Amino acid sequence: MVVEPLKAVVKRRSVTAIRTSMGRGLSRAELKDVGMFVGEARKLGLMVDERRSLKHEENVGMLKEWLRGFRMLSVHRAATSMSFGRYVPWRRIGAWSCLGCGGCCTHFRVVLRPYEYALLTEVYGHGIIRIDSMGSPCLKRVGNKCIFQDNYGLCALQPLRMKPLACKVWPFAVCSEPKRKHENGEALFVYKGRDYYVHIDMSYPCRGIGAGTREKLHSTIAEVIELQQNPANPQIHSTSTSTLSPVSRIPLIGQVVRAV
Repeated sequence: MVVEPLKAVVKRRSVTAIRTSMGRGLSRAELKDVGMFVGEARKLGLMVDERRSLKHEENVGMLKEWLRGFRMLSVHRAATSMSFGRYVPWRRIGAWSCLGCGGCCTHFRVVLRPYEYALLTEVYGHGIIRIDSMGSPCLKRVGNKCIFQDNYGLCALQPLRMKPLACKVWPFAVCSEPKRKHENGEALFVYKGRDYYVHIDMSYPCRGIGAGTREKLHSTIAEVIELQQNPANPQIHSTSTSTLSPVSRIPLIGQVVRAV
């Protein structure tokens, strides 16, 4: 995993056109737009041109993508080091937001809780279920993806309030005790006066790592804790903000299940 150097662009207006060329660095206004200071940017190896005052949205967009890649690289290094392994403390990722990419629907088996198994088989029949090597009921996979991943790459069960808990909380793993004795508090998350230990599952690095803000990450972890205590709670921060109408997606469920 490599993060390419970021090159800012500048635009100069002439009588006949606007010319775009490579600039000397990012402006203060562009850094401010992503919540970064000049000193912090230089520590990360970013070029800064303090003489330039204008803000170009193209540079802001490239900077956001660069930061996302940088955070992903940092997490990837942490995950592959001997100190963390599969689970990385939440403080290491900086930010997270679900992008609705559907990657998790294509990489994991979804183990169902007894209530979820009973509900889904009652509605759709046992044809949607497979039993794994441990004897646990899981959602069947069709074409290398979850049977309920719709044509938009999203969960067709979500608008029906039947999305399994395992899908709701991924990639977060919340425990009441530290996973490792040597943890230095990076996994600690205090919620409603109680200590929790939160890690990110890096068995398949989520594309949402580095997206959003740290404040959004805090809200998401709090929501995940609430979901584990009451799986019927609605998802707000821990899922995609797609504006796709749920009504338009519901017929797809029947199409997928009939194909089994």
